[in-house]
Amino acid sequence: MAFTTPQTVINRARRLWYVSAAQYPDATALEDFNIVYKLICNTIISEVDEDYFSDFVTVPFESARNEYQLYDDNVDINKVQKVEVRYDSTENFKEIKLGDKDWLANSLEEYNDEGTTPFYFIFDNSVFVYPAPTAAQTSAEIRMNVSLTPTDLAIWDNITFLEDAHRSLLADGQLPYIYQSRGLLNEKNDAQASFDTKLTDLIFTLSDRVSVPQEITIPNLSYFD
Repeated sequence: MAFTTPQTVINRARRLWYVSAAQYPDATALEDFNIVYKLICNTIISEVDEDYFSDFVTVPFESARNEYQLYDDNVDINKVQKVEVRYDSTENFKEIKLGDKDWLANSLEEYNDEGTTPFYFIFDNSVFVYPAPTAAQTSAEIRMNVSLTPTDLAIWDNITFLEDAHRSLLADGQLPYIYQSRGLLNEKNDAQASFDTKLTDLIFTLSDRVSVPQEITIPNLSYFD
């Protein structure tokens, strides 16, 4: 069985540790799941490679809009490695340079002139890209090579960060919480030690690997009104 959502992981945890949905309801199980999920992902980031979870994020480049927030309900961007733009879907993406907001000589509005060499800067959890497309350039796009950090998942969200082979560890990480809720502290400590060992083994397994970014499209990155 593929563990593709938090619900499938929670179902596995209930089956393995002989608890019912009444004993371990979805709301409680999902809270525990997200703690374990982010712990595993953040351990990989800190112990293996801070850019391990890298992707290409493509968003529409909209007329008169320069600012794009680096997070939404499903994605939290930890670091921007590269920004590319195209002002028409028939063009190839072209990498643009990183600028420094504090060293810009003119007001920001002036950099929306069509003759401006495209550039970007990062400020206050947003990426700013100049110049913005004109009203006639309706198919412009921004593509960012970014490092991602995990966000809480809803119970039927897809688990995209961890590979199939590693997702069974999510259920193992829930067992200490199940035992603790029952007051079985010795069993809880044993389960925690077992999970920690498996997580350490996973880190060793991944340490020699190189992450390869995969392209994803997220058309609705939130932004400031």
